[in-house]
Amino acid sequence: MKDIYIYPAIFSYANDNDDNDDILVEFPNLDGTLTFGNTPKEAHYKAKNYLESYLYMLEKYARALPIPPKRNDIKLKEDQAIEMIKVNLNLIRNEINNKVG
Repeated sequence: MKDIYIYPAIFSYANDNDDNDDILVEFPNLDGTLTFGNTPKEAHYKAKNYLESYLYMLEKYARALPIPPKRNDIKLKEDQAIEMIKVNLNLIRNEINNKVG
């Protein structure tokens, strides 16, 4: 079982015409994944937590984890940027097992 995963996340920043200043975050190859933050730091933190939970649940139910797309294959809009999100599922497994036990 692999422990370290790195997935690209698309951070969409509000433009001057938006009333909402939130930074939306999505993972291009993970269906239905969307989170947000009010600051870049908060958006990164929430993206990491979301990715940890998402991958852990796939693993728990014996689902195949999607292969992350290559950064260069992702097309961005003007108000978007890519961040690589790294998670350690071994830490999550241990944290969850310690809560249960």
